[in-house]
Amino acid sequence: MFDKIKIAGILLVVGMVAGLAIVGVHTLTEDRIEENRLAMQYEDYVSIFPDMDLTNYEEKALDQDVLTTRITAYDSDGDFLGYIFIGESASYGGTNRVLVGVDSDGRIVKVILSQTQDTANIVQNVIDILDKFEGQAFGEVDYDAPSGATQSYDSIWRVVDAVSLMIEGDPTQEAFESVFEDADSYDVLFDHEDLAFVEEFNIRDADGTILGYAYEIDVDDENTVFLVVDQDDVFKGFVPKDAVDDETQAMIEAYDDHIDTPLVDIDPDTGDILEDAINDLKPLVETTTRVDYDIVVRYKDYIEDDEVVGVTYIVRTDGYNARMIGEVTIVDDELFSFVIRSHNESADWGAIIIDDGDLQEALIDADNPEDVDVKEYTTFDATSGATQTGEAMQRIVVAALEYHNEEGGQ
Repeated sequence: MFDKIKIAGILLVVGMVAGLAIVGVHTLTEDRIEENRLAMQYEDYVSIFPDMDLTNYEEKALDQDVLTTRITAYDSDGDFLGYIFIGESASYGGTNRVLVGVDSDGRIVKVILSQTQDTANIVQNVIDILDKFEGQAFGEVDYDAPSGATQSYDSIWRVVDAVSLMIEGDPTQEAFESVFEDADSYDVLFDHEDLAFVEEFNIRDADGTILGYAYEIDVDDENTVFLVVDQDDVFKGFVPKDAVDDETQAMIEAYDDHIDTPLVDIDPDTGDILEDAINDLKPLVETTTRVDYDIVVRYKDYIEDDEVVGVTYIVRTDGYNARMIGEVTIVDDELFSFVIRSHNESADWGAIIIDDGDLQEALIDADNPEDVDVKEYTTFDATSGATQTGEAMQRIVVAALEYHNEEGGQ
């Protein structure tokens, strides 16, 4: 009996010692375990800033179209390392999540594509050359997309560009704020060809309400100005995008007397590119009505034999490669015609679908354009860029018809 009690006592002592040893070891290694866990959880952060203290960083949500989060990174001594910006941008396979590291000197440390649904072999071509961003200063970033990976590249570039604007400031936004005190954001409506202005913008306040419109004019290789009008197309002046030379500034000031005049009433006689811009814009203002409805942006009367018989909607959306502009004409509340006015689709697949006209005809003839199986009009699989071109065309028709029906016809 005594022997059993003795053995039990020894086992109890051994157990207590072992337990204390385990607790001691755990206590000593607890911090190391936590560090390893955090390092695994935030692997991307550590790959950008290896000395980052994962128990001491600041996270701020960003209310922007592209950037969602800004991480302020410090080392274990509390010294500032830089920022990690997290952004999300659409690509052909879905939404890409991109991280951009910026050091204390405002240079790119690393760009990481952390999540993607793009085709693996295509997106890998982009991932393989992301190190070309490293060490570049914002405002001077130079990076070429690999062949065949345009949309994957564009999604990453949009995040890098948004970070650049956060770091360097946005001269376009600042220009619009000089005209509209409440200007909070802007978005691109159209890229224009063969006109004196190259891009058209909506200017919005914090609630998303359109305050006016701007048209970017490249005076020359070094001087860019905006022609700005309010929501009623009243001229608000020319404003420089950034610093301009004396000659361009004089051109701008020559139009000061026309500020607050309806654009269509201005009859310039300066013989310069700013006059060309006003003359190019007048027909757009006179013949179309603006719309801020999803992807429908303008409409105009459809005229036959000098009589208004219908309405044509100008619709923009993203194709496989950048912006696609279509015109959808509705007569007697029925689809009448559909044409693509501009696009950037590849000649060897996307453009073929646009040019052969079969899909356009199918969309017009269908009882419900949404029911058209786009893939029947391509020779490619469901993930191909050609199918995405067709889906963009379908969106244009559906959006125009929906707007027309909701508004009871224009």
